[in-house]
Amino acid sequence: MPTAYKSLAAYQSPNSPVWVDLYTVPAVTTTVVSSIVVSNPISVGAKFGIRLVKASNATTVTLVPLPASTNNLAAETRVAFTEGWTLSAGDKIQIQGTTGSGGIDWSLFGSEIS
Repeated sequence: MPTAYKSLAAYQSPNSPVWVDLYTVPAVTTTVVSSIVVSNPISVGAKFGIRLVKASNATTVTLVPLPASTNNLAAETRVAFTEGWTLSAGDKIQIQGTTGSGGIDWSLFGSEIS
């Protein structure tokens, strides 16, 4: 099985409390997420969330537990999370972020095994 180590996703979320897909595991693939980087490039604070949606049971959503101090992101700062999640084909990572204006920058890193 070949393994591709890569940047899995990069995205700037709009200033919206709506959950959006950051990454969906391709068909016939297993993904290991190594890290997520969340950046707030603007001059006001932001709030954000991360959740996993399993393809096997899309009605059950798992919110990623974050330390209380990290789901509030100060102006012009960045936080990185080291994970190690193993995801199956069709599983999704969803994100949301709200700021006073602008958006939040997201980067997702890991490996795809096919």
